[in-house]
Amino acid sequence: MYIASISTGFIEVPGKISLNIFTQGCSVRCKQCQNEHLQPFLKKEDINTDKFEQILLDKELPTWICWLGGEPTDQPEEFIRFNKIIIKNNYKICLYTGKLFENIENLLENVDLVIDGPWEGKLVSDSNTNQRIFYRTNNGWKQYKWNELKGVIC
Repeated sequence: MYIASISTGFIEVPGKISLNIFTQGCSVRCKQCQNEHLQPFLKKEDINTDKFEQILLDKELPTWICWLGGEPTDQPEEFIRFNKIIIKNNYKICLYTGKLFENIENLLENVDLVIDGPWEGKLVSDSNTNQRIFYRTNNGWKQYKWNELKGVIC
């Protein structure tokens, strides 16, 4: 999988520490993109599944893995394969995507939280954002507002 960087995050998943994985390459190309340098499909670092699993084993604080980009779903086979490794290592999965939820549902088998929609310059916590939040419950996917998530996410 083409990964531009990996870092620890404290704001991407409300009230949780996440390991943030920024993928390289994006077909969405939002007009006000925060990560324009991640749009080109350049091979920065191609991380295989063994190396990825070792990265997960080396982390102690995060309980969530957060996919950001670039556009993680532009590498669909790898996204699915790496999510299986994440689940095997007992992490929850969050996906930030510029695509719409309805268009990527087939990739979300192991994903717990999705923030969808192109970046238009407003934070997902802003009540006027275009982005939507979906969280997987026992009864399927449910849409939430950002301020509702902290009490819902386990």
